[in-house]
Amino acid sequence: MRAEQRDLADNFGHDTTLPSKSDLRAELGSDYCHGALLDRGDFLVGTLHGTIRATQVTAATDAYTDKAMPWFRKRLINVGSFVIVTEPLGEERARQLIPDNRVVVPSRTIGHCIRITPDNRLAFGGRALFAPSDPASDVKSGDVLKREMTEIFPQWPG
Repeated sequence: MRAEQRDLADNFGHDTTLPSKSDLRAELGSDYCHGALLDRGDFLVGTLHGTIRATQVTAATDAYTDKAMPWFRKRLINVGSFVIVTEPLGEERARQLIPDNRVVVPSRTIGHCIRITPDNRLAFGGRALFAPSDPASDVKSGDVLKREMTEIFPQWPG
């Protein structure tokens, strides 16, 4: 994670923080993660007319990213992903899971993207199976994500 932190600083002028294990519990209502890279700053974005500072940046690309975005080109592959969403949890329960309402992306070989939706549902996404999409494999993918969600959030009834 320190290498990723340096990469974000060197390539984007981006300020991030690596919280301690005890501080991490205040960020995520789970003991699943052993470390985190918290997004604390703005991005520096180079344009044809100079550099601007932005709090949010979207780089829209696909698996065929050309030389215009070399940093992304080295890091992207085209894979499918799935998202499962809980019923509405209510604000109190949602904040128990993700206290500061951050987007959480655990760093694993097959990563997940976890967030609370505006209506206080837990959205849990990721690459569950390396198989072509069809009704049977999609059901299996949902089951895999549900199992992994309850590993991260054991307080979730499953």
